[in-house]
Amino acid sequence: MGRGDRSFNDVTLEGLDKAVSDFGIEYKDVTPKENAQFSSTLAYFADNDFDLIIAISFGYTEDIVNVAAQYPDSKFIGIDCAYDVVPENVQSVVFNEQESAYLSGVMAAMMSETGTVGFIGGMDAPLINKFEGGFLAGALATNPDIKTEVAYVGTDPTAFNNPAKAKEVALDQIQKGVDIIYQVANASGTGVFEACAEKNIYAIGQDQNQNWIQPGLILTSMMKNCDVAIYNIIEDYVTNKNFNGGSAWVGTLANGGVGPTDLDNLEGIETTLSAEDQQKIQDMKNAIPQAVKDAIKAATEGINSGEIVVPNWQVDGRPQ
Repeated sequence: MGRGDRSFNDVTLEGLDKAVSDFGIEYKDVTPKENAQFSSTLAYFADNDFDLIIAISFGYTEDIVNVAAQYPDSKFIGIDCAYDVVPENVQSVVFNEQESAYLSGVMAAMMSETGTVGFIGGMDAPLINKFEGGFLAGALATNPDIKTEVAYVGTDPTAFNNPAKAKEVALDQIQKGVDIIYQVANASGTGVFEACAEKNIYAIGQDQNQNWIQPGLILTSMMKNCDVAIYNIIEDYVTNKNFNGGSAWVGTLANGGVGPTDLDNLEGIETTLSAEDQQKIQDMKNAIPQAVKDAIKAATEGINSGEIVVPNWQVDGRPQ
């Protein structure tokens, strides 16, 4: 899923669009129809001498390594592409999503009235498992008696663009008593939000500020600021001719790479909505108990200080 996912891809493209406005650059975006086209798409840009070749998705991880080796003079950026050793002509952009997911767990556990909260991922893959692990850790640390329901839309990349299936999964969780769902499902997440709206329960969004999609029902969105990361990389390249190949930039709670939307005030896209929808979101923010906001602040400080160590299931694997 590329442009128009209301999530991960769109927020990255916002950074690119800002770079166009500020630096006068041009870019071309292509969405391969299937994974088998990843390598040929990267090679196309290298063959046509694009200055920076940006791949958005962990699905490109191995393809970037292979193509970068064939085009050593080209510069590649892999967003969500993690490596033990980053190739010299590749810059990796990754995030400690488990940290913000932990905050989602804290909020869900404190605000649940049924004592059962849910996690819905898109594709069952190590990167998305990382969110699951953080969410469960935060929920259980907050309330050891909390019950959790976990489900995935599917096991291949199409799971990120199947809102109908995601809605079915969400309705099933709600039937089991879930009253807050944290979704990490890219475009499929809209199906989760539809189910939550139908059953009038809360949801938590991911990657982009999604609070506007169902005003008053999405408690917060855990931002993954790919736009800031890609903008800064382009700015450094355009203004300083600098490219940090062979390295990884890691977005954390501490450096603002990940984190929740404002829990008190309207911000960003929320301020562009109709007066009615703005009021719905503001009323929801006002209804979040101060104790919840304080707990999220305390958890953030604990993670940043190292007092709280959030498990990383992408690295360590899901416990058996």
